[in-house]
Amino acid sequence: MPRIEDLGTPYEVAFNDVRALVRPDGADFEVVEIDTETGTVHLKLVLEGANCEECVMPVDILQAIARDVMSRQVPSIRAVTIDDPRAD
Repeated sequence: MPRIEDLGTPYEVAFNDVRALVRPDGADFEVVEIDTETGTVHLKLVLEGANCEECVMPVDILQAIARDVMSRQVPSIRAVTIDDPRAD
């Protein structure tokens, strides 16, 4: 599995743009997997240290926005999935 750093600047910019969506609430994202063949990015929402877990957008909205934001930098990204610990 490639690391985000190994894929180059457009991926890093895209990932940092997505992280900016949740950072104001103290949350963050981690990359779980990037499949460059299918254009799928799998992220994990990290809520440890979050100021307000319920203030972070619902996962379905986050996934749609993350896909849109990331595909602007990397047009080959077709899907973004997010593991949300609030779903446990």
